[in-house]
Amino acid sequence: YFANMLHGGLPVDETNNSVPLNCCDSKTFQQIMIYVWEGEISFSDLSIQSLLGLLEASRFFCLDSLVDGVVEYLQYLLDSQRVEFKDCLAALDFLILHKFVTASDLFLKFIDQNLSSISSLPEFDTVSEYSMQALLKYDKTSTDIVLFTALSKWLENKGSLPANVKMEMLSCFDLEQFSKNDLVKIVRKTNFFDDKDICDVLEKHLEKLGEAVGSNEFHIEAQNKQIEAMQGQIEAQNTKIEENEAIEEAAEEAALEQECRIHAQNIEIEALKEQLQAQKKQINESEATKRKLNHYYWGSGSEFEHRFKLSLESLINAIEFKFDDSKFRYSFTVRSSLDGVTWTDLLDCKEVEHSGQQSWHFERRKMKFLAIKVTGSKDMYNY
Repeated sequence: YFANMLHGGLPVDETNNSVPLNCCDSKTFQQIMIYVWEGEISFSDLSIQSLLGLLEASRFFCLDSLVDGVVEYLQYLLDSQRVEFKDCLAALDFLILHKFVTASDLFLKFIDQNLSSISSLPEFDTVSEYSMQALLKYDKTSTDIVLFTALSKWLENKGSLPANVKMEMLSCFDLEQFSKNDLVKIVRKTNFFDDKDICDVLEKHLEKLGEAVGSNEFHIEAQNKQIEAMQGQIEAQNTKIEENEAIEEAAEEAALEQECRIHAQNIEIEALKEQLQAQKKQINESEATKRKLNHYYWGSGSEFEHRFKLSLESLINAIEFKFDDSKFRYSFTVRSSLDGVTWTDLLDCKEVEHSGQQSWHFERRKMKFLAIKVTGSKDMYNY
């Protein structure tokens, strides 16, 4: 820029020693000089208007790197919600007027995302025609009714707006994209569209509604059938569950009965064990008694009786004893008693023919006392 101005590229008054700069104010030019001299600049203390002025001056002086830096900083401010809504409207007018496409898109996106709040501001009514057209043609994220409401508000005080411009703006809307409620309560009251066109769209909505109702009835009928089928399955499952519960209850009762039987059998087994132990004990006592009698020493002589008292009442069916003197023969009797008073005969060996080891069996009998009585003897050598 300065090379063209100083070396003939731009017409200047050679008689004047000063170079006029009408592209920016002194504060903006001072920021430009700082950047040129130091290669960096701080944007944090600059207002939106100062940033826009710096943006235009940077492009005027062909400082593309500074232009990119200002645009990036503006995006940072928008992303962090650090720009007031009214400043966004003024910035959009400036950027569209000066054809900053990238920066314009940043503010169009931000305004579109917050259109419901921004369109209610008084400053929105003063937005330029070009900014409004850009907003209408932007690939919006806001709903059609929100954008239409914003346009109708903006058009309220635009009586001098050419009819063709107004029609161009309204052509950005498709009536079929509005809901029935919005058509009746908002769009129709603006008188921007013929009632016939609105009625035609409403008729289409009613047709779609009828189709939807018919489709819904079909789906409802199908769903009812599915519900009935599911209810049948549920009933079958409930029946099966009840049957399983009955089987489980029967199994539990059978298991309980089996457990009771086992318990009773265990009791019987324990009783039998006790009886067996008692019998073993009696047998052991009988064996002890038998061994005691086996080793009893008998001498010779006339009639005599030996009585034995057992430690416990015992069942006995055999007796063993020994006559030690082998030269004598004996006759004897064996008796038993439970009380030592009343006696019962077990053996009666009257013949004098017995000597040495004796082993006798008799009917098993319970006894507490046992008596062996020698009734006679003779010397087998002095007969």
